[in-house]
Amino acid sequence: MAKTKKKSSKLDTFTNKAKKFLTPPVLFVIAFALIATAALVYSYAAPGGKKKPGGDTSTSQLVNISLTPASARVTNGSEITLDVRVNTQNQPINAAQASLIYDASKLEFVRIDSSGSVLDMKLIETGGSGKVEIVQGTAQKYAGQGLLAKVVFKALSNKGKTKVEFTNDSALAHAETNTNILQQMVAAELTLSR
Repeated sequence: MAKTKKKSSKLDTFTNKAKKFLTPPVLFVIAFALIATAALVYSYAAPGGKKKPGGDTSTSQLVNISLTPASARVTNGSEITLDVRVNTQNQPINAAQASLIYDASKLEFVRIDSSGSVLDMKLIETGGSGKVEIVQGTAQKYAGQGLLAKVVFKALSNKGKTKVEFTNDSALAHAETNTNILQQMVAAELTLSR
């Protein structure tokens, strides 16, 4: 009997610790992160056809994610800030993933500034070695046009052109269906100069 009580006591201690850690806010954040990740990873087919690749530099009536300015001149050694913007065409979203690639021999990643983002939960913000990853979400719904983040690069070359483009991992998760509604990605083309 004493052994049973001892095992039960250890189990009770573990259960009590788990109950203290797994509060409703913690459970909400875990559930949201899992749902948003699943929606972004498994839902690549946009309604109405495939997403246009990251090289498109036009705007349209499609649900899109874009970099602004779409073109700019940057002098060697100076910094350029690109805004990552969304246009949901008034469809509600609750998560966004902006996956960018760039030529690391021509641009150096400096930082991500997500202050002023239309989505209030910053889940992933990393950059370097030719890639930038931004994943954000919200417990609310967002519909409209707005800023996700500002990405700052430093020019490492004084000649030629280079692009910062979205990859097909980029996504906008519909708040009600958890499907990827992204239809278009608008890249930025930078002219490098002295």
